[in-house]
Amino acid sequence: MTSLIRIPFADSGDKTAVPETDAGGGVNMTQGYGQAYSLDPATDPSAKRIEREKMNGLFNLITSAIGEIQVGGVGQFITADDNGGVPYSYGKGAIALLGGVVYQSLVDANTDTPPSSKWGVVSSAGNLLNVKVITSSGTYTPSPGTKTIIVECQGGGGAGGGSSATTSGNASIGAGGAEGCYGKGIFTNLSSSYSVTIGAGGVGVSGSSGGGGGTTSFGSLMSASGGYGGARMSPGAAASIIGIESTSQPAPPTVSGGNIVSSGYQGSYVIGLRLAAAYTLGAISGMGGRSFFGAGGGAASSSGAGATATAYGSGGAGSKSWSDSGTDIAYAGGNGAKGVVIVWEYS
Repeated sequence: MTSLIRIPFADSGDKTAVPETDAGGGVNMTQGYGQAYSLDPATDPSAKRIEREKMNGLFNLITSAIGEIQVGGVGQFITADDNGGVPYSYGKGAIALLGGVVYQSLVDANTDTPPSSKWGVVSSAGNLLNVKVITSSGTYTPSPGTKTIIVECQGGGGAGGGSSATTSGNASIGAGGAEGCYGKGIFTNLSSSYSVTIGAGGVGVSGSSGGGGGTTSFGSLMSASGGYGGARMSPGAAASIIGIESTSQPAPPTVSGGNIVSSGYQGSYVIGLRLAAAYTLGAISGMGGRSFFGAGGGAASSSGAGATATAYGSGGAGSKSWSDSGTDIAYAGGNGAKGVVIVWEYS
C-alpha cells in the first residue's frame, strides 16, 4: 500500500524551482538533466554537478502534488497563474476541484474556468458558509442553512520524556512525545447540536515518561486519540554507549468515523554517545512528533526541560540532564499541544 505523503520532501529545506527551459544546459523541466551532468567534473571542465537546491525543489514539487491528490482525491483546478499566465487546456473527461466542487470537462481544449457550460458538476458540498475553529470543549450548533459539514478532529499531543537527576559524567535523556491522531470526515443529515471534546496535551513529568494526549471527539460522529508520551532513558554509566531508545507504546492510537485518517506518529528517538567518561556534545533529546498543523517541540542539545509543543496536536520534546563535572537535577519533558476541531459548513 502506498504511504501517505504527510510532509512534502524538503518542506523546510533549501530549494530552488527548476526552470521550464535553460539555454545554458542546466537542468530544466523540458530537457531534464542534459549530457553535461554525465561527465566527470574531475577531468572535464564542461561537466555539471547536480544542484542540491534544484533537486530539493523538484522532489518538493512532485511530492506536494501527489500529497494534494492523496488528501483531496482529485487535483486542484489549474489556474492561469499556476500555468505561467496562460489558461490551462483540459482534455475531455478531465476532473478538477475548485471551491469545494468537483468538475469534469465536457469538451477537449477546455480553457474555461468553472462553472461554465464546458464543465459538468461531479459532486458538490454546496456553498461554503463558515469555518469554525473549536479549541475548547463545549457544544457545536450548525449555523442556519448548513446542510453538510466537513469535520477535522486532531487529538492532543503527547508530552516528551522527562530526565532523571544525574551524577558527574552521566546523562539521562527523554524521547519526544507523539503527535495525536487526525481524522477528517463529511457528514449530512445533521443533528441540532453536537458535544465537542478537545483532547488536552500531555503533561511532562520530571524523571519520568511523558503523559499521553487526550482524545478529541465530535459527538458520536468522530474521535481521534491522543499521542503517547515519550519514554525516559535511565542515566548512563561511564565508558558506555547509549544507543537508540524509543517510546514504549501499546496498540496504535485510533481514529473513528473519518473518511481520511492518520494514526499519530511517535516523537523521535534519543541518541547519546559516551566517549571515556563524558558525553559528547552531540547527545540530544528526542524531538516531538509533528502533527498536521505543524512541528512539535524541538530537541534539547543542552541540559534543561523539553520544549513545549505549540501546533495543535503536536508532541513535546524530551528533556536532558547532563553534567561532566557535578550533578544535575531532573527535568520534565515538554508538554504536548492540545487538539482542535475544525468544522467547514456548507449550504
